[in-house]
Amino acid sequence: MALALSQKDLDGFKPYVDKAVQRFVGLSEPTVVNAAISLLASGADKLQLTNKLRTLHPNLRDRAHKLSDLIFELVTEYAQSVQQVQQKAAKKR
Repeated sequence: MALALSQKDLDGFKPYVDKAVQRFVGLSEPTVVNAAISLLASGADKLQLTNKLRTLHPNLRDRAHKLSDLIFELVTEYAQSVQQVQQKAAKKR
C-alpha cells in the first residue's frame, strides 16, 4: 500500500495508532507507536509492520498481525478523510 500521507498527516494519525496499541498491549507504548509510524512513513507493508511489531512487545508476539490489520484500516480511513478535506478546500478556492 502506497501511502499518500505527509509527515504532518502521519503526526496527526499518531494518536489513533497510540489508541490501537493501548488496546492490544494494555498501556501506552511510545516505542511501538513510533516504530509503526516510522514504518508507515517508509512505505512498509502489513507483513513488514507485523514482523517489526512482534519484536517490540511480548503482548504482540501472537497478536501483531491483528494490530497491523487495524493500523492499516485506520490509516486508510484517515488518508481518505484527509483527501476529502483537501478536495473540499480546493473546491472553495
